[in-house]
Amino acid sequence: MLNLRNLFQKLNSSLLTNSIWGVVSNILQNILFSVFFIVLARQYTKDDFANYVIANTVYSFILGFSSLGLGHWFIRELINTDHKKKLIDKFFKIQLYSGIFFYLVNIAMAYSLYQSPLVRNLSLLIGINIIFDNIIYVIKYINIARQEQRKSFIILTIEAFLKFLVACILFVYPVHIVYLSVFLIALRLITLNLFIRYGSSNDIH
Repeated sequence: MLNLRNLFQKLNSSLLTNSIWGVVSNILQNILFSVFFIVLARQYTKDDFANYVIANTVYSFILGFSSLGLGHWFIRELINTDHKKKLIDKFFKIQLYSGIFFYLVNIAMAYSLYQSPLVRNLSLLIGINIIFDNIIYVIKYINIARQEQRKSFIILTIEAFLKFLVACILFVYPVHIVYLSVFLIALRLITLNLFIRYGSSNDIH
């Protein structure tokens, strides 16, 4: 009876800690992302900002399909299997190949729906994030399965803050919207490396 009580207390403590981290992290990220878009709206022309929003919307729409909704399946299998490394490698490959496929879908969709060269160029750049996001998706669900979401929350909050700092550069030096997208991709690559090095518990190299 005592063991069950201790287990229940540990679960409650873990759930409470993860919930607090999640709430605080999401609030900070939403605030920083909102300020980021406000800065872009004020610093770029209506056409440039509209084209960026269109390319970002196409990317966000495709991103909703790219992970194939396999996160909960992965958590269930990871908890129950004795071959965790093999399962993680399998899930990683699925997400990587899916990310590449949906990146191509993103490009095809942008080129078929829009004639604007800027929208197409931005889609080529911003769409790369689909591949990065799918890899990060794997690590985030590893952390969920191991009750280590705090790692994901910290890294994503750092990314949101760095993204805000990139936007602040526009107050000092005007940057073309395409170059800004390149900077943001570099920032996403840094986030990916942080996830792999510090957020994956050495499960992914």
